[in-house]
Amino acid sequence: PKLSGLEVCQRVRADTHLGQVAILVLSATSDPETLRTVQELGNIEFVPKPFDTQKLLEKVRTLVAP
Repeated sequence: PKLSGLEVCQRVRADTHLGQVAILVLSATSDPETLRTVQELGNIEFVPKPFDTQKLLEKVRTLVAP
């Protein structure tokens, strides 16, 4: 509860059992530094708020596709 979404993503990536899990981030924060950090963590889809439902569904499909 006291972690930011970015911190949660970093911890998931650092965990040997969860490191390859796909992550979808919905965030009101879209500053360049945050976006760069998310990209560096890998296998994370970022959707800025407010979001378009169709675009969100496309991102989910991308993450769950084999």
